[in-house]
Amino acid sequence: IKLQIWNNLQIKATNICSGIKTPNELSKKNLAIVMEWINIVCGSLFDKLSKQECLEMVCGSEYHEVADGEPLFFQGDTGKHYWIVLTGEIIITVLHSNIKAKRKSIVYKRRRSWVPSKNKISNQEYDPNDLGETVFRAGPGVGFGQIALISKNPIRSGSCIATKNNTALLGVPTNMYKK
Repeated sequence: IKLQIWNNLQIKATNICSGIKTPNELSKKNLAIVMEWINIVCGSLFDKLSKQECLEMVCGSEYHEVADGEPLFFQGDTGKHYWIVLTGEIIITVLHSNIKAKRKSIVYKRRRSWVPSKNKISNQEYDPNDLGETVFRAGPGVGFGQIALISKNPIRSGSCIATKNNTALLGVPTNMYKK
C-alpha cells in the first residue's frame, strides 16, 4: 500500500511539474504536493535545512525533464547548477582530454541522437559512451555537479546524459547552492 501511495504521489507531482520552468510558478496547493514529493525523494540531502530554507531553495530552482540519451551538460561546459535526480537515471562520463570532450560534445549536439526519428532503428544512434568512460550513475535522491560550483574553475569535469526517459531533475542555481 505504501508503494502505491508513493507511486500516486510521484505521478501527481511529475504531472504538476510538467511544463513548468520553476516550482515557484505553482499554486500553494500544488507546491505543497511537489514539496512532499521532493522531501521524500531528497530526504537526506535536505536534512540540515529548515522547512522554510528547503521551500526557498526548491522555489528558486529549475525543474528539468530529459529523455533517454539526452545530455544535461557536457564536459568542459560552465557549471551553473547543482543537480538532484527526482525520477529516472543519469550517467556521468569522463574523457581524459577536455579538447577531445569538446569535439565529441559538438558532434553529439549536432546529431541530436536523443531526438526520436522515424528513420532511426533506435534512439541510441550515438552512444553516450563515446563521451567517455562512465564514472558515476545516479538515480532518485542523488545530487551531483557540485565540483564546478565550489572550485575556482567552474568547468564541468564530465558529461551528464540521461539513461531513462522522463528523467526529472531539480537544478539548484549556484547562488542558492552556496547559501
